[in-house]
Amino acid sequence: MKKIKFILSLILVLLVAGLLLWRFMLEPKIPKLVINTNQGAIEINLPKSVGQKISTEPQREDYSLKQTDTYEIFAYAFGGDQSFLISLKQYSAVVRTEAETSFLNSLGITKSAACKLAVLESFTGLPELAGINYGLSFCPDSLPLN
Repeated sequence: MKKIKFILSLILVLLVAGLLLWRFMLEPKIPKLVINTNQGAIEINLPKSVGQKISTEPQREDYSLKQTDTYEIFAYAFGGDQSFLISLKQYSAVVRTEAETSFLNSLGITKSAACKLAVLESFTGLPELAGINYGLSFCPDSLPLN
């Protein structure tokens, strides 16, 4: 009786392990891009794998990563340089946090990695604030919302 329980337990463990391995192998892999910064290399999800191309020039690789009613996120690449724009349409800490979370998720990076990237975060919905780089709210050099 103990042998039967042992064999059944072993079969169950092997079956579960096999299913987990099979599921892991079927998950789509997002291609990565390594960006060299002054503070080291950062690996991000390749923008063309997670966004839609917006540039028409062949030497440019510009992508829209996310567009909502309250914010837009773009990735720009030219001559080996990579930069990002988070365009906020409302002066709101909630919208800012939502956009930054979407930015992190789109690129598959942490907050500390994001702080090493060239990111412009500004308000396009308010002309008097357009052009001011607020920076990512969790980075040391960011500007707070008043």
